[in-house]
Amino acid sequence: MSQTDNQQVFETDFSVIDIHNHVFPDHIALRAAESIRDYYKLPMYGDGTLQTMLDRAGEFRVEHFFVCSAALKPEKVRTANEFTAIQRARSPRILSFGTTHAGVRDQIEVFRQIEAFGLSGVKLHPDFQGFAVDDERLDEAWRQAIRLKLPVLIHVGDPNSDLSSPSRVYRVMERFPELKIIAAHMGGYQVKEAAECLVGTHCYFDTSQWFYFLTEAEFLERIEKHGVEKILFGSDYPLNVADREIKRLLKTALPKEDRDAIFYRNAKNLFKL
Repeated sequence: MSQTDNQQVFETDFSVIDIHNHVFPDHIALRAAESIRDYYKLPMYGDGTLQTMLDRAGEFRVEHFFVCSAALKPEKVRTANEFTAIQRARSPRILSFGTTHAGVRDQIEVFRQIEAFGLSGVKLHPDFQGFAVDDERLDEAWRQAIRLKLPVLIHVGDPNSDLSSPSRVYRVMERFPELKIIAAHMGGYQVKEAAECLVGTHCYFDTSQWFYFLTEAEFLERIEKHGVEKILFGSDYPLNVADREIKRLLKTALPKEDRDAIFYRNAKNLFKL
């Protein structure tokens, strides 16, 4: 990399898979995005629409964006899954996560829908959805995800809530060792010490929001301890956008081989793309 007019020039000839994005119907997208911003008290770089997410890849070749929409109520699960399925048809670059809720009575039917819609995984945000991630009402959901070989992306960590704590995720992993879990935010947002219980286990981490609670040295150490083959790139749109987060990762001291694994190869292998 070189400096030109005080601007850092980045290599762009590589592929990226961004596994962590939230999109909303265009007519409510900005309001929904602002509610997330206000909850976390963080800056926001996107407006919650799918088109802005695609546009903010910048010069980088983002081959796929995974989009999600967690249902805040049990009766909204099917609508949320239909919405993310529809997004897939809007661009060949879009892949979609489904969702479920601990309050759903028939998890088998939900996963029939997820399978019928051709969704690639499941996303849960326990703190927003209002249940603990190790709630036993989710046991059938975990069994169905294992049956269908669907990775489950879980928001992990919240300084104001215990519902998505790393220790609860660890209990799920103990009870369902075949479940492919992606623990978002490098194992736990803003809960650096608590997340250590997940480091070195068989779950995956995504890189979203790491810079808010880890130094670069701590970030690189966590990758080394956990295993770079279990780290996935995620931007967490609309709080962040792909081009900003790709550049942020490129600025770290990660070796190129490790960056390539995080940006692309690990997700390609996990999701069989």
